[in-house]
Amino acid sequence: MAANFVGTYRQGSREVLDYTIDWTAVMPAESASVVFSEWFAEQSSPVFGDGSNGGPAPFSTTTSATVWIVEGTIGDTYHVTNVVTDTDGRKHEASLSIEIIDK
Repeated sequence: MAANFVGTYRQGSREVLDYTIDWTAVMPAESASVVFSEWFAEQSSPVFGDGSNGGPAPFSTTTSATVWIVEGTIGDTYHVTNVVTDTDGRKHEASLSIEIIDK
């Protein structure tokens, strides 16, 4: 399954930022909604918020999924993917890139 690419973002190494993927275009409210969401990172990994490390844990609504990045290494670019399962059992993927900068 190929992931839709959402975009590239820049984040300071000390910033705590959230990233949200809106699934409404893929899953219209009248037919399906998000029931499960997971976040993954390729190769080296940023630190995802977990509710106890300075950032909230990842969460989802019926139409979106959000992850918080609380730490990264300056100069690294992280490729982060969200995989959701909808009420009809379909899996959908979307990814984004986060470049960590000295800010």
